[in-house]
Amino acid sequence: MRNLRTEREITSRWGPVSENPAVSICCIAYNHESYIEDAFEGFLIQETNFPFEIIVHDDASTDKTADIIREYADAYPNIIKPIIQKINQYSISQSQPIINAVRVSRGKYVAVCEADDYWLDPNKIQIQHDYLEKNPSIVISGHDAKIVNEKNEVVSKSKLHDSMKKDFSPEDLVTGKCSVLTLNWFHRNIDVYSLPEQRHVLNMDNFVLSLLGHHGGSHYHSDIASSAYRVHSGGVWSGVSNNRKNEAQINTFFWMYQYYSRVNMKSQARCYWQKYLRVVFLQISYSDLVIEVFRKVFRSPYSKIRRLVAGH
Repeated sequence: MRNLRTEREITSRWGPVSENPAVSICCIAYNHESYIEDAFEGFLIQETNFPFEIIVHDDASTDKTADIIREYADAYPNIIKPIIQKINQYSISQSQPIINAVRVSRGKYVAVCEADDYWLDPNKIQIQHDYLEKNPSIVISGHDAKIVNEKNEVVSKSKLHDSMKKDFSPEDLVTGKCSVLTLNWFHRNIDVYSLPEQRHVLNMDNFVLSLLGHHGGSHYHSDIASSAYRVHSGGVWSGVSNNRKNEAQINTFFWMYQYYSRVNMKSQARCYWQKYLRVVFLQISYSDLVIEVFRKVFRSPYSKIRRLVAGH
């Protein structure tokens, strides 16, 4: 365990302590024993004048991740709230771990960071908290991150494209015309994690940003030091192939279309149906596309159409 400030030293800076913390830091972990202490350090260096809690959800890791979480929770019992699953929830019910973490959060605001990423600015959540307190039209804020590898070596100084380093309108968030890095999310604690369609979604961040957009816009902080986004073979997102990422986007856009159709928000449903089709067309070959059109129009058997397309 790293030599960090004690719980007493952290809480001594807090102002009047209410029943609930001002901020809930929600961290999800799975087989992150090599990285999770970097995440804990990023949380525990935060200097704030308000109370915060750290909710760490471990989805039945098979390594020593849960043991490390328990060690830190014992040292910081009034700050760290562990959720240690004995059975992997995602494998049995497709339950997204972030939902389980946010569901028990008590803060006015939620900050998100996966256990293989980490924060570097000790004033990060204080700056984001103060900004949202003063700007009720903003529902979420974020900032940039550098990309690091397993050894914390910098791969890229910036994960965000320059065109995305700006504020976004509510409509931008709703329609997905934005980029707010998940490891730097700081948003109002609004119930946007419990829709039935979300049980099927692979890219939860796209869905949540869209739903948050119904409550305000986003702000980009150039006054916060970059966090660290880690690329490694075991990463939930960074470690998968481009084809799998496209498949995940197809899945997500489809279920977002289903949600907006169900609530009769026709323009938003149309927006995500068009996004769904664009990604599908990127994945499908020209011959398969022609076959599908013939099959739909002429009701011909698939094998017969394939022979025609192939020139046989």
